[in-house]
Amino acid sequence: MMRIISIITLWLSAALAHTAQLHIGTAETTITPDRPVALEGYFGLRVSDGVSSPVMAQVLVLELLEGDKIQERSIMVSADLVHLPWEMLNAVRDRVGKALPEIDTTKIFISTTHTHQAPVVMRDNFIIPDGVMTVENYIDFFAKQVSEAIIKACSNTRAGSMAWGLGDAEIGFNRRTAYLSGRGQMFGEMRTPDYKGPEGAVYRGMPVLFFFDSRGDPIATAINPWCPAQVAPGNRQISADFWHPVREQLKKEFGESLTVLCWCGAAGDQMPGPRLHADAENRMLQLRGIKGWTEECARRIVASALDVYTLVRDERKGDVVLEHRSD
Repeated sequence: MMRIISIITLWLSAALAHTAQLHIGTAETTITPDRPVALEGYFGLRVSDGVSSPVMAQVLVLELLEGDKIQERSIMVSADLVHLPWEMLNAVRDRVGKALPEIDTTKIFISTTHTHQAPVVMRDNFIIPDGVMTVENYIDFFAKQVSEAIIKACSNTRAGSMAWGLGDAEIGFNRRTAYLSGRGQMFGEMRTPDYKGPEGAVYRGMPVLFFFDSRGDPIATAINPWCPAQVAPGNRQISADFWHPVREQLKKEFGESLTVLCWCGAAGDQMPGPRLHADAENRMLQLRGIKGWTEECARRIVASALDVYTLVRDERKGDVVLEHRSD
């Protein structure tokens, strides 16, 4: 059984003798195919007939330097996909390793947002029709795009700093319903005398990291709501779901060059959009003039991230401890 454990430790250093300096590199690339693909996320085959919003990959390279010597390096990628098989990670690592042999490619890791409107990346999920981009071709395209973005990010690292905080954004709701009889059901009916409540908890906390250049301007952020990005219905449009408007709004706030790492926390039974008091929630959307839950989830994430920013921006540190262990 193949397994991977990648642990990154990043904290502010209080050691007086510690002289290492954080360096940061960023890049962004499209992973949106230029022709129809099979879409992943539901049981039946769906072939894309357009793009609602582009699916993207974001790259953040962290290096710890003492003088001119790199003591540690970690390369993080977030991708608008439902999941990522081993062969895709290995394909990216192989390409980067050939271009930059000095890099420990085991310290490249890729996370996904779990959008259900992204290309199929598992070879045995569906029989792909003629005229549709094959899984093999998409994997090659993904590996090329992401590896080139990593190489770019590694080439533009510069001294910087980071800060962290904890936001609050309720976008996930537990999708399993518990009943007084003892049974549970996914998306179970709630307007029934047997209704007890959600089967499990919901976590509203939203950890946020901010990374800054030497002038103190934000160049990257990593945002970690505990909810998958799957508001979008099971239609045939490629979509990054709520992460697209999140990125757009944060770039408008901090500049087009901002890199937004989109992380999905532990969210096995979480779903974006209302389960409890849905009528009241939808009324508030109408009062705000918001079209739907894709935009509302983005509004809540961005509002919380900006709130965290105002609180932590003056606590940024460049003298940090960075440790990345991979097994």
